[in-house]
Amino acid sequence: MQHAEKFIDYQNQRGGTYSISSVEKKSDGKCAAITSLKKGFQCAVELEMDVTRALNSLLTDVSDVKAEIGNCEIDDGNKDLLLSQSILVTVNGTTKALNHHVCGDLESKLEKVEYVELGEMIAHDFLGHQLEDTKELANYVGTLEKFGDSESALGSYLVDKHLEL
Repeated sequence: MQHAEKFIDYQNQRGGTYSISSVEKKSDGKCAAITSLKKGFQCAVELEMDVTRALNSLLTDVSDVKAEIGNCEIDDGNKDLLLSQSILVTVNGTTKALNHHVCGDLESKLEKVEYVELGEMIAHDFLGHQLEDTKELANYVGTLEKFGDSESALGSYLVDKHLEL
């Protein structure tokens, strides 16, 4: 819940609005039919891995964009500041860093603006925790698998004992 609140705060600080929408239930893979504690944890690991892949995809997309100044005449005092701007702009179907368009022709209609800062926030604030949580869930699956029977009372007891609720 803290991560959701952080996203809402981030959006509100930038003039956005938050609206509640429904979340679709994942109905394939290990989450299709949960009949035991072990299957529940396997589903949780799968869902966490989906979130991790989505976060990594965002970060990959952001890092693939090259910051360019082009042939602009910019004094050296502002060049570093311009290169450090973390805003992506889409003009005429092409997405580039804002600093690439500063000396270019921005008379065209801006189609989309993306804040790379969001990607940085995700990488620093969320991705590390995401990996730790996935590893913890995978450890619980490993503990349950060591007991063989999916309905093992001892395996379930040990997992319950280590959960911090």
